[in-house]
Amino acid sequence: MRINFKSSYRKVFKNGTAGTVFVYAVIATAAELAIAKEAKQENIVSQPDGSVLMFTTRYAGPSANLIQSPKTNKFNIDNSELDQIRSIVEQNPGALGTAIAEAFAAKLLAKTGAAPAVSVSAPAVTEPAGLGK
Repeated sequence: MRINFKSSYRKVFKNGTAGTVFVYAVIATAAELAIAKEAKQENIVSQPDGSVLMFTTRYAGPSANLIQSPKTNKFNIDNSELDQIRSIVEQNPGALGTAIAEAFAAKLLAKTGAAPAVSVSAPAVTEPAGLGK
C-alpha cells in the first residue's frame, strides 16, 4: 500500500490543541483496503467519488509506503529510513551527526521541492471521526 501527498489543513482537535492534518491519496488493492476496514482503521476513509484518503498528523513526505502491523493489522507509515538515519546520527554525536542530519534533511526537501503548503480552509472530504484523540 502506498500514499501520495494531496493536501494539508489546520484543525483544532478535540483536546483543544491546534495542528496540521496531512491528507494522502491511498493506492492499494481491494484486499488491502478490506484489511484496513476490518481492522477499523479510522484514518483511511473512502470518499463519495470512490477515491480513498488517509488522514494523519504526521507528514510522510511526498509519497510513502504503508506497512501492516502484525499485532493490529492496521497500516502505518513506513519510517524505516528515518529510523536508520536517527540511529546513525545518535551514533555520531557532534559535528558529524549534525552533518549527517543536515544532509538527510536536504535530500528529503529536494524530494518535495519545498515544505508542504498549508491551506487555511479544510478540503471538502470526509474526515475520520477518531482523528485527534
